[in-house]
Amino acid sequence: MNHRLSIRSLAACVAAALSISVAAQDRPGQGRPNDARPATPPTGAAQPGAAGQPPMDPALAKRMAASMNAGTPGLEHQKLVARTGEWDLAVKFWMVPGAPEQASTATATIEPILGGRFLRERVTGEMIGQPFNGEGILGYDNAAKQYVSTWIDSWSTGILESRGTSPDGGKTIEMTGTSTDPESGKPKTSRMVSTMPDGRTMKFESFNQGPDGKEFKSMEIIYTRRGAVGAPPASGRPGSGTGAGGRPPAAPNAPSRPTAPPATR
Repeated sequence: MNHRLSIRSLAACVAAALSISVAAQDRPGQGRPNDARPATPPTGAAQPGAAGQPPMDPALAKRMAASMNAGTPGLEHQKLVARTGEWDLAVKFWMVPGAPEQASTATATIEPILGGRFLRERVTGEMIGQPFNGEGILGYDNAAKQYVSTWIDSWSTGILESRGTSPDGGKTIEMTGTSTDPESGKPKTSRMVSTMPDGRTMKFESFNQGPDGKEFKSMEIIYTRRGAVGAPPASGRPGSGTGAGGRPPAAPNAPSRPTAPPATR
């Protein structure tokens, strides 16, 4: 095989795939939701390459187009970005079923990263009189058609990984997370539900399994927004969002689940 020709064909394929994405973004009136993906190149014939380049392989062109589609933010991401801002948190948690309620407060900063593909949430507060810090990443996986998140905090050396869906277009997000139980050393599963009735409040609930195997509510967090709806966080850095100056794009006030602190719940 002529390796020089193969490299030139791959370069032509990448250029064509990028041109497909750019052309779709430039169409008037398209906000790039998931139902407005760039068209997949036809597979019946080789696609023309860049000027002076040989035609690209159709199978490779199809794969490149699929990759571009999977990596393009859509409507789900726009709704998530609407959660950008500063939040006050009122936290309640229960270590085991029937245990006394523990209460604490915290603050959260939520900002878009990687061109609005993900949200980063940073939480600072205390639990049981001890300092607490946590950080989560939340996004929507176009290929898997699922919401995805990770959570780490100062009370654990593990990572909570979660996946889930929304029955109502992003207002309610139901996720299942997996982490390692520190007592048994075995994997444990948590169920998490979040709702956002308006642009100023969010509610997050987490459910674990008790010693008897039955589910119990282990945590509740009420998020109250600081400042105006859609205002970027004070700690936001230029370029972290998807709009000019790093500001997130305008989006409906129907953001999805708050990333779930803490992993030790």
